[in-house]
Formats: sequence, structure tokens, C-alpha cells
Amino acid sequence: MGNQWAGCCLPEILAEEPDEGPARVSRERGITVIGAGPWVENYNVPVRTMDVPSARRIARSVSARGGGLPMVQALGLVHGDDSTEIACMLLDVNLVSADQVQNQIELIAAREGLEIDKGYFTDLSRDMIVERMLPCKYK
Repeated sequence: MGNQWAGCCLPEILAEEPDEGPARVSRERGITVIGAGPWVENYNVPVRTMDVPSARRIARSVSARGGGLPMVQALGLVHGDDSTEIACMLLDVNLVSADQVQNQIELIAAREGLEIDKGYFTDLSRDMIVERMLPCKYK
């Protein structure tokens, strides 16, 4: 059967004026779209248990979908051979910080009789990036 086109035909002239480039589109060249979404921070909190259902309960309780912190998504996952972790996406760090997530998880875990470790960012946080870049700006 091979490749088969399943999309729609694009107009020769774009419906909206682009920020950059021509409004007329060449079918031979196509279109490139570049954009950026809001900043998201990934913050994980290790839980000293292999009880995955407990980790999932904590994750649901801390996340917005479970009535917890707004703009936080969380999953309870296995982490290594001897622990689980609460993996969190902070969708609006101006509204909810990693410290708030850490504190909330500590409270919920304590009610479950579980110990947790200090959380960590899976990449650089926005503040860490600014901190590293400021010296470069003033050289």
C-alpha cells in the first residue's frame, strides 16, 4: 500500500499573518512552526517504601486532580530496588513551588506512617538557570 496522505490541503495564502516570513506558502518548501509553552518544573520526592499503592495514594492526594495543590500533576512510581517516589510536574511555579510540594508530601506521608527523603529536580529549575546565567551577564 505504501505511504498514503491522510491530511488536509493547505491554502496557498495563510489565514493569519505570520510573525516572520511570507504570508504566501510554497507547497514545495512547507511550513515550519516554532513555539514555546509555559515553564514546567519536574520535581521528584523519594518515599522509603516499596508499597506502590501507598505512593500512588500520596501522588493523587498532592495533585490537582485529587484535590491537592493546584497546577501540580503527580505519579507514584517505583524508584530503584528499595523505594518509590512521587514524580511531580509543577505546571505553574509562580503558583506552587517545589517547597510547597515537598511540605505537602511530607504531611501526607506522615499520615500514612511513611518516611520520605528530600526531593530533587530532574533538571535545572528556573531559579537555578537564572542563578547560573547571572554571572555570565555581568562578565
